[in-house]
Amino acid sequence: DRNIAKYSKRFEENPKDWNAAFFAGALLHYQERYDLSTKYLLAAEPHLPEVPRLYLYIAMNYHRGGGNHARAVEYIQKAVACQASDPDVYYCRGNIFLDDTPREALKDLERYLNMTRDSFDVPKSKTNTVQAMVNALKTCLDAAKPSECIGITPP
Repeated sequence: DRNIAKYSKRFEENPKDWNAAFFAGALLHYQERYDLSTKYLLAAEPHLPEVPRLYLYIAMNYHRGGGNHARAVEYIQKAVACQASDPDVYYCRGNIFLDDTPREALKDLERYLNMTRDSFDVPKSKTNTVQAMVNALKTCLDAAKPSECIGITPP
């Protein structure tokens, strides 16, 4: 909360401090304060056009926070268009596309696993969760709502 206050204040005092807006938005995202996070991130967007994490956070804010699927798709595609080497871009796109195009979602989740296979900074618990999602999704590809089939509550 202290860092959120610091970056929010910096941005309010200097509306051209796009980095402060980005950091406030990112920190708010992790606190699941999606609407406020999106406000800061959208302010930074025109000035940080090649930062895939910016688009990833906005996409997931729309996906989790407001159920605005069209906007979530729009922003996760912007993250991918940045030629992202960040595996979380594909993890998030897999989650967003789960019910629309489950086979593409499966490819994204497998890509995430391939990208993080030898990574030292990805928690084993996340890798295990994604592997469990992949295994479950393989049996749920033809379900009407794959997210429900594998036990993920849609936003």
